Amino acid sequence: MGFTNSDLQIGLLCNKYKISYIGNSPFSKFYDTDKIVGKLLCQRLKIITPKYCLPYQLSEINFEGPCIIKPRFSASSKNLTDWNICTSYEELIFKIQQIDLPQDYFIEQYIQGKTVTLGCLLYDKSNVLVSTPYTLESKNNQIITFEDKKDGGCIKSVDLASNLKKRLYKAAKKYFAFIQPCQIARLDFMLDKMNRLYFLEINTTPNLSFSNGFVKGLLCEKVPTYADLINQLVSNAISFNK
Repeated sequence: MGFTNSDLQIGLLCNKYKISYIGNSPFSKFYDTDKIVGKLLCQRLKIITPKYCLPYQLSEINFEGPCIIKPRFSASSKNLTDWNICTSYEELIFKIQQIDLPQDYFIEQYIQGKTVTLGCLLYDKSNVLVSTPYTLESKNNQIITFEDKKDGGCIKSVDLASNLKKRLYKAAKKYFAFIQPCQIARLDFMLDKMNRLYFLEINTTPNLSFSNGFVKGLLCEKVPTYADLINQLVSNAISFNK
């Protein structure tokens, strides 16, 4: 069965009736469906992630400086614009009051720097391939919006020092290993001016179009051709459901 496994119920039904499918398990999907669950896993794995709180915890907020109001569920960039950035506590309170369902959002410390994104592909049950990292740069905004990603022009190569790349790969593999069975995922980090890495989120249903930076990063030096990538996903789906 070919689908992107974006619906948890479809994956659960396929598991129940032992139908092979291309995509990730419902278990792994929980970590990107709810961004707070993903951040709690970071805390367990000792991977640094920006400080955060929920709207009902505003009186106990544990960080200073700029922050960003982010959607908690599904694709966080879909409803994200520069409006979501707050530079003061008063501005944060005002904007939270403008949101219809504040419980569907969380407040995260705003880390100034550049995004660093990479992908993980399970090549067999013990071998994980990590893609060449890349960054996203918005043409018109402070943050990367959904429209920026659709435009595709925001994908840029990123040159990292070898020790920094090792830290990045180690964190990505550690996170990816915990959420198995998972065939493929994109992991987003933020790199600040002091070269500190912060985990932002994971996407277990990344865009697999040929022009996507995630795919290009895998094809750059890890997977010979685009056909090999798709064949590997099909092969994984069959082996996982035997």
